[in-house]
Amino acid sequence: MTCPKAIVACEYSNIGCNRKMKREEKEEHSRESVEEHLQLAVRKIEKLELKTINSKVFRLTEFLQKKTQNKFWNSSDFYTSPRGYRMRLRVECSGFGDGKGHYHLLLYLPRPGRIR
Repeated sequence: MTCPKAIVACEYSNIGCNRKMKREEKEEHSRESVEEHLQLAVRKIEKLELKTINSKVFRLTEFLQKKTQNKFWNSSDFYTSPRGYRMRLRVECSGFGDGKGHYHLLLYLPRPGRIR
């Protein structure tokens, strides 16, 4: 059996509501704080969006040399976001197949556990 007078945290503490109350007051708090809880949830989502909006700059070195030698350039691995997809860019400097003479940009999703 649970005590109605026991102090409990708000069920929305994971999004920032720090309110503690008696268990018997929990339902009333939830009803009265809908707008506040919604604002906390929106702020949390906005913070998550900011974490995923990042940019990467890759400097492609010795492009002409690689082009004349029919070589390619690989980026280091990067992630789309924290816990996101691991990716790698590859530039075929002088193309391949029907596209010989043109450069190609490829985006790889390396398989987990595989080393380059």
